[in-house]
Amino acid sequence: LPFLSSETVILPPPDWTGMAEGSRFVVEVEAPNGREDQHPLNDRASAHVAAPHVLPSEFIVHVETQGFGRASDNSYAITDREGSVAASRDDFEDSTTYADQISLDPGAYTFEFLDSEEDGMIRHWWLRGSAPDSIGRNGALMLLSAEGDTLLDLGYDFAEKRTVRFFVGEPR
Repeated sequence: LPFLSSETVILPPPDWTGMAEGSRFVVEVEAPNGREDQHPLNDRASAHVAAPHVLPSEFIVHVETQGFGRASDNSYAITDREGSVAASRDDFEDSTTYADQISLDPGAYTFEFLDSEEDGMIRHWWLRGSAPDSIGRNGALMLLSAEGDTLLDLGYDFAEKRTVRFFVGEPR
């Protein structure tokens, strides 16, 4: 590569087998452009890697919506590694609790919860002085086990979206 040029390298999916919390991803270049690097101090980089979420094949998407017409701002989709939608919802009603039963085959997935108004599911606390009757309440977004135990509490203060990547079965 010419001086100050860059190149994108696409790595294959990692093998997560035996990965422990606190592991590091390390990348190192050797003999760039086929020769010894004149500046070897920038030939290596590393980053902390969080252990992947592993969910059971059956779980519940638990959503508690707010009022004031805000529920219609929300939607979610669970997609597989190829981008195919495995489950979704875009028809939320105000002040309603949803418990969507999800059943997935083993594999890698992405859960993405969107808020089109980009104000998440937090109550409108900033209206406490000007319109206290329009504050509302916080919503809730959780992934629960089939028995109702909390697997992931995804909160309510997330602006535009909340994204979680996870595996069903052994990470691979």
